[in-house]
This record gives sequence, structure tokens and C-alpha cells, in this order.
Amino acid sequence: MTISRRSFLRGAVGATALAALPRALDAAEPAPHYLINIVRKGGWDSLWFHNAVPQAEYQALIETARPIVNGQSFINGSGNILAPYASGSGAQSRDAWSVRFPDAHVRLHPDGRTTLGPGLDFVQPADFAEICIWRGLATDGGHNLGNHILQRGGLSNNLPSFSASICAQAIAKGVARKLNYVQLASSSIELSTLAGVYAQQVQAINIPDAAAWASLTSPPTQQLGTASRRAALADTVKNLSELGVHDPTSLPATQDVLRGFVGALDGYKTVLGSNYATSADFLATVAFYADGIGAIHDNHVFKTTWFSATGVDLRANRYIATLAFRFAMAEFLVRNDLSTAIDLMVPGEGDFHNEANKECLYHLCLYAAFVLLVRRLKAAETAPGSGTSLLSRTTVVMHTEFERHPVISNLDSAMITVPGADHGDMAASIWLAGKGIKRGTVIGDFKRGPSGARYGTADYAMFRPYHPVPVDPVTGVASPGGVIPRIASLCPTMLSVFDALSYSRLNDVPVFAPVTSL
Repeated sequence: MTISRRSFLRGAVGATALAALPRALDAAEPAPHYLINIVRKGGWDSLWFHNAVPQAEYQALIETARPIVNGQSFINGSGNILAPYASGSGAQSRDAWSVRFPDAHVRLHPDGRTTLGPGLDFVQPADFAEICIWRGLATDGGHNLGNHILQRGGLSNNLPSFSASICAQAIAKGVARKLNYVQLASSSIELSTLAGVYAQQVQAINIPDAAAWASLTSPPTQQLGTASRRAALADTVKNLSELGVHDPTSLPATQDVLRGFVGALDGYKTVLGSNYATSADFLATVAFYADGIGAIHDNHVFKTTWFSATGVDLRANRYIATLAFRFAMAEFLVRNDLSTAIDLMVPGEGDFHNEANKECLYHLCLYAAFVLLVRRLKAAETAPGSGTSLLSRTTVVMHTEFERHPVISNLDSAMITVPGADHGDMAASIWLAGKGIKRGTVIGDFKRGPSGARYGTADYAMFRPYHPVPVDPVTGVASPGGVIPRIASLCPTMLSVFDALSYSRLNDVPVFAPVTSL
């Protein structure tokens, strides 16, 4: 069917009218529900954080899976993190075990059974009471596949992300916010959304940095033609043009795609002249995250002692500044009811096959930003005097493709002095908080050690120390007769939290009930 320009515009006006009109706050309107979806590329080395392994378990692994080479122990007696590495034939092509930190720096989660690494020593029991740590999800440990499943909801470019589906459902229920679906990334391409996100009547608006936000919200004068605004609009157009690799007329939702595009442009118009970016509220929010993340980073043992000589300056390279801007944006958009869903891309590269010491500093800042966001949403009210926490109306999820390996990787000679960690086979973990999430709990676990119910094989050739263990499908507690959750379950689980399962394209992947409070 050929769509004339007149027909398209007539349909587009109908589809986007809600975005241009103020919403009547009456009893019939559903309570607001927001999504903040935080994505990190490259996996995370959570051994330092929520998957700590005590020395006793590591020692058994060292003795059975990797003999001590040349009489050198992989536990540094001085307490330093970087263990000594063997020299000689074969040492550069084999992995070496390392405890990485002494047990004095391991502590218990408030649940009394989960060990936590030194990277989380700033997190308080009240913080953990709001957070669900979901561990032991099955994955293949590869790049991109994780992003395909997590972001799009499947292995196809043509499947929308759960973020897009949640926005589409909100629009269908008559809730069209000014900036319905926002992505905070250098480019939407980073989020691997591609064409799939446009299979529904919603189009992501990408806001890459503070300059773009300032330009987009400035008065509609000559600044309409500024480079940053053109770049933001160009990113939207470029991503829409991904449909060019398909036959648009073969998509049943072609008209919705086009209407969604016009809706995104209308969204830009609604914030023109708002001066949000220069408002005292927004600037104070950015300053809060910059100061808070910076203080945790500056005063942590990672920065002051263990990794003080890494040479990386997260202030000078603007990592902390960029992270603070994106988390501040996510909070601001939700607190001002501007967006239903926000995808937040964690800045920087994350595939640390070497320089794991630097990776710990980056990770520390990310966990700090997550905890600060949860604290702020909990303290904020949905309306002045309402007594209802904004966190009770917001679902926050943070994920990456896989766990990095608990072993130190020596892939080449350059990595002997600054080693990293390889991809953790078969496993992933996710952090969640807010509405619909079972708070204050750790769900799932991994095999570790040489023997026993929770352990894997000690045969190094087949050694999978982060292999997920089966869990009870109701409680999430490790159980020999249980199920191993798949990372693909995140998509239907998020849709179930938003009562949007009808939008799921993964009919063979179940919702994982133990992480929800439904």
C-alpha cells in the first residue's frame, strides 16, 4: 500500500496529539510508572563487588585447578591486589588464579549468606534493602549477544527492546509524556537498538551530552540550527533509516513507525524554550551526582591505596562528569514526568582483558551512581506532600553482557604486569530496584570450588567457575531440582513488571518470578 503525504500527516497528527496536549490528572489516569534501564558494554568484574569469593574457596581452586608455578603463590602476602605472575614457558598463554584481595575486605550482605567484595564497602544496609541482586543467569559469555537479548528482547534486529514496548503500552493507555522514550548515549547505535525499536509507535530521542540537552531546551531562535541540535535530530533520522535495509512496506507497523518518528520530533518541540538544561534544579542534580560519585571514588581504598598508581584520572578524562550527567538526566526526566523510559548507556569502554586495576575504578563509580540514584528516588516524592516515594513508581535495572572471569588473564606479555580478566563463561548478573522488584534480596548463585552441591569441576580444561546453579523457580534460592534462569528472561520479566507481557516477542522464555514483587 502506498501512503500519501497527506494521509501520513493526517495519521501522524492523530497519533501524536496526546504528546502536544496536557494530560488531565483525574481519577481515571493510571499511576505513573517509569523505567530507567542502565546498560554497560563489556561485562563487569563483579568479583570485586557482588560476587566475592573468600580465600578458603579460592585456595581449593588454586591447588586443584592450577598448580603453583615456580614456587610462587598467587596470594600476595602484602595484601596488594595484583598477585605475582610466573615467568617462563607457557606462562604468558595461560590463566593464573588470584584471590585478588584478602578476606579482611570481604563482608556479608544483610541477608547473612552472600559475600560482598571491597568495592561495595560504601553501600549501607538501608541501600541493600532497596536493591535486588539477580545472579547466575545463563548466557554464552559473548559480546553483542547479551545486548541483543537484553535490549531488543531477542536475537533479531526486528524485535523491539522492552524499553520501547513499555513506552508503546503507555501511549496505548493514553499516557504520552513530552519525551516518551529517551536514550542517553553517544549514539543510539551503542545501545544495539537498530531497526527493532521502530517496530512500534515509539521513536527514541537520543540526548548524547550536556551541550545537546542545552541546545534542545533553549529558546527556539537561531539555535534551532546549532550543531548539537542538528546532531541529535540527525541521530534520530539515521536510526530510522536503518529500516532501509528492510522493505518498509513489508512491516505491518510501517505507519506506526512513521508516526513514531513524527512523535519524536513533536517531543523536541515540547521542550523548546523550557531552559531545563540551565535550570537551578537540573544543575544542582548534576552537581549532586558529580560530587557524590567523585567523593566515593576519591576516598575509596581502590583509589587511595590499591590502584593509586594506575595512571587513570577519571576526572580528567571526564568519565565521572559524563556518568554524572547521564544519571542526573535519568533522575530529572523521571522526577519531572518527562519520560516513560530512559535507556542510559554507561560511557567508556568496558572490555578489560588487561588493566583490571583500572576497570575496578570505573566499576566503583558505576555502582556508586546506581546507589545514589536509588537513594535520590527514594527521598523524592511523586508530588509535594504526597508521601509517595518516586522510587515506588520507578523500576531501575542495570545490566551487562556477562560476568568477567574470576581468573586473571595473561593473553600476551603486555598483560603480565597489568593483567585483566577474560569473559566469564555461561554467567551474568543484574541489579534491580524500585516498583515491582523484590527488594533487599540476592537471587541465584554460581558454582565455585572443587566439589559439593554448589561447585563445578576442578578439571581446568572444562572449568567454569561462574556456571549458574539451579534455583527454586518460586523463591530463587539455590536448589538441585530447580531451574537455571536465562538472561533472555530479563525482557519478559521487565514487561511483566509493567503489565505489558502482551508486547513480548519471546514466547519461549519465561518470566522469572523470584525477582518480582508481583
